This record gives sequence, structure tokens and C-alpha cells, in this order.
Amino acid sequence: MARRKTPINEAISFRPRRSPAPKSSGGSGGAGSPGEEPAGGEQEGLRDLRAETRRACGGAALINTPTHRLLGARERGGLTPSRASRACLGARLLPSGPGETLDVHQARGYVAKFVGSGNLFLVGFQDRRVRVYDTGGANAARARWRPVKEIFARQLCWTITDTAVSSDDRTLAYSTISPVVRLVNLQAGGGLQSVQNVTDIHEAVDLSAAPGGGARGGPDPDLGEGGERFGVWSICLSRDGTRLMAGTSACSVVAYDLQAGRPAFSLEGAHDDDVNAVAFLDGSGQVVVSGSDDSTIKLWDTREETRASGVLYGHTEGVTCVAPRGDGRYLVSNGKDQKAKLWDVRRMGGDGQIGASGVVVPQRYRVSRKSFDYRWQRYPYKPEKVCHPHDSSVMTFMGHQVLHTLIRVNWSPLETTGQRFIYTGSACGSLIVYDILSGEVETVMQKHGSVVRDCDWHPTEPVIASAGWDGRVVRWARFREEGGEGAREPWGDAATYASSSGDELHFDPMLDSGSEWTDEAEDEDYSSPDSEDSTGSG
Repeated sequence: MARRKTPINEAISFRPRRSPAPKSSGGSGGAGSPGEEPAGGEQEGLRDLRAETRRACGGAALINTPTHRLLGARERGGLTPSRASRACLGARLLPSGPGETLDVHQARGYVAKFVGSGNLFLVGFQDRRVRVYDTGGANAARARWRPVKEIFARQLCWTITDTAVSSDDRTLAYSTISPVVRLVNLQAGGGLQSVQNVTDIHEAVDLSAAPGGGARGGPDPDLGEGGERFGVWSICLSRDGTRLMAGTSACSVVAYDLQAGRPAFSLEGAHDDDVNAVAFLDGSGQVVVSGSDDSTIKLWDTREETRASGVLYGHTEGVTCVAPRGDGRYLVSNGKDQKAKLWDVRRMGGDGQIGASGVVVPQRYRVSRKSFDYRWQRYPYKPEKVCHPHDSSVMTFMGHQVLHTLIRVNWSPLETTGQRFIYTGSACGSLIVYDILSGEVETVMQKHGSVVRDCDWHPTEPVIASAGWDGRVVRWARFREEGGEGAREPWGDAATYASSSGDELHFDPMLDSGSEWTDEAEDEDYSSPDSEDSTGSG
């Protein structure tokens, strides 16, 4: 039976939850902190999500079956190689092991994304370069990634803050701390030394002229063609490629009509502080999610263009990233309160909900009263471990560090994992994967020597790639040892390792164990190795 989807404007009643006790290792960067769950009867949304994930992974029986037995059963014909079974197998073959440095750049990496089916991987650096790699597609775990194009950003201001690629993989949009977003042909030219890489046309999309727009602070000729004093922290493209959305430092969410070649509208005053993240809730392109330094997440119906359809309360500091699951219901976020949160949009509230005691819930709840600027000053040594009194999230994940910059979070792929995991970078140089079924850390991967702002999971292969502030581009894949010292082969077709003669599979224990890195330090300094001279975040 098809599941009824709840309309975006059908907000359920806001019910305060009991705040869980702060965890001793929550904000310290220790990797072993489990996720916090709502108490009592407030787990409905989480139960639904876990049930959906189990179905996507082939059911609870498959999840609890050892991987080697699943592979052996498939080899003997006892397990139908359906999409569900492949998803379950992929969930057990997580990227792990020692990371492999693929490239080293002389500038900080701010953006790391696979393009489309995963044939291309792009990294945006602080020195105005967007480097594009050929990953080998289905061989992304073992192929040598080859740089095929280097795009030189126009009128860069501080750094490339975000990128977005059209659904046909042809158009790259990139933003900087300027009201002008640029569009460039991703497939034109070739080779790092190609003249066309330098002479590419970068179409200017000026957001400062959006109806209802306007910016704070007046004109500034150094900040883009429009001369307005605001920058863009986040961008996204609709699936049909007709609309670009942007979150700005002017507290606004701006829409640009790419077909008409003009701004569509601007939600001025959408938030009370910088809008750090924007994303489309699903493939329809009608509902937009925004996250802000005012600690709130808002949902907008672009057909109304006037007010938020709902608000999600729970973060106690600024929101750095929002990532919808794509089903129109669930999303995850990262916050400067050192927490990642899982949300069910049916639990969203309005701008003035009545709590159980009859008291109106305030629109904002921010813990920090410190006088510091997150963009260029060091974060306080000990972030305050408190909970929002009206937290509507369904799960909280702790163990990573969201310091110095707008660190991203995302869902694992549907095809290979059933979206069972969420993963994030960390200011300590780690990549951390959380399991939404257990609420615990699944694995920690350490290779970078500095902040990992962004990372991405290959859509069809057990591969995660990242870019860090140390300039490294790193790849993680599942490997086994074979053929003596130094010989490594990634796990490929499972049938290669299945027994064709016996009832049991001859397997390598590395398949089920893998290597993990954990950080047990309770009182580790939150400062980055190069935070002393940090002068911005983006």
C-alpha cells in the first residue's frame, strides 16, 4: 500500500520533548558517542524512518545476517540479487581502511562532490580553482583518478563557498562571498593546461537585483558586479534546471529563474541571521529548506513566496548545513552546537507555538551570548552542552566537531546502503559515519591533518572522497590484503569471494571487521592547527 505523503503546509501539533541529559563525551570530538533519542512516545517519526530503512536494506533478517553468509547464500542461489539485497550487502561493505591521498593542493579545500552517476568528482579550493577528476565510474574504488579539467573562478572573494551541478551534468554553478553566482560549462575543454579552461564563459547570475531583495550595508565595488554588500553561503539547483536558490549573508533566501534569465523573488528577512544552507526538500522543486545562524531551520513553499510553512527547533547554535533525504519527509542538519540532528518535517512548528504549559514557545533559542564572529575568530574552547527546551528533532548525533567553518552533513546513497547512514566531516580532520538504525558511530576515518569541511559518498560504489583544509583530496574504499606486502585490492563483485563448492563462504575477516579509528580524548583542544591565522570560514 502506498504511503500517504503529508502536505508541507499540514504541520502537526508541536509537542515539547523531555530534554535528554548532556553526554560526557558529546562535544569533545570523541567518536564513540551514540545518538540521542527522544523520550517516551516521541519516537514515532524515528520508528517510521527505521522501518523504511530496513525495508530498503532487505528487512531486519538480512541486516542481522553476517555478511559472509549473505554472500554465500547469493552464490548458491539462495538469495535473490534484488535491489534490496544489494543495498543490504552494500551497507555492510562501508568505505573504510586507510585513506588514500589522491592529490595535494596548495590551498584549502572547501567543496567536495561527486557529479551525477559518480563519473566525475570536483573539489573547490580557496585559490579560485575548481578541479574536476575522472573517477572511473564503476571502478572508482580502484582506478587512478585523473584530473580532467580545472575551472578558474571569476571575481573570487575569500573562497568558493558552494557548488551545484545541473541534472544533465553540463552546467556548474559556484558561489563566493559575493551576490554574483557564476554558471560555467562543466564539459567544455579538457586538461589542466587547456586554454579553454581559462577562457570559458562564466555567465553571471546577479542576485542583488531580486525583487524584494536589497542588502545590508550599501554598495561595495569589491563584492561583485552588483556592488551590494552580501555574499552567498549556499546554492542549489532544481532537478529540472529551471531555478537556482541561494542562502545569503543578508538573511535572505533568493530564487533565480534560469529560463527567464532574471531573479524570481527574494525572501528578505527569511531568518534573523546569515542563511548558511539551502536545499530542495524533494524532486518537485516546490519546497525549499533553509538553515541559519539564528539556530532555526525553515521550510518554504516557493508558490507562496511570503512566509515560512514551518520551523524546526532544536539547535542551540547556528545551522551549518541541511540535507533532505529526498522523500519529502526527513532531513538532517549540522550545527555549531556540535550536533547533527535528524528531523521529520511533520513535527515542524510555527513561529509561535503553544507549549504544554500554555506558554508561547519563543521563535529563537540561542545559548551563546559570547561576543565572537564565527567567520574569523576561534570558537570557544568548550561549547556549551545544553539542549533546546523545545527540541522537535527525532534523533541527535554527537561526536564530531563543527568548528571554524560550515561543515557539511549528508545521507549515504540509496542504491548501495538504503540511506542507512549519515556522514559528516569534522574540524579534527576526521570523517564520521553514523548509523540511524542504532544511533551510534559506525566508523571513523582519519587521514587529513586539518578541517574536513565537505565530503561525498559515491552513488553506486563503497567509496567516500573528501577535501580538507590541508589541501589533500582523499579516497576511502573497502580493501583486503592479498598477494603479500603492499598488495591491496578493493572489494569488488561479491561472487569473487564466495565459495562455489561448500556450504560456507571462504571469507576474509576484514570484510566484517574493517579498520576504525577512535578518539577517546575528553578534553581535546578544539583549535585547528592553523586557526591562529584563520580569517574567514565560508
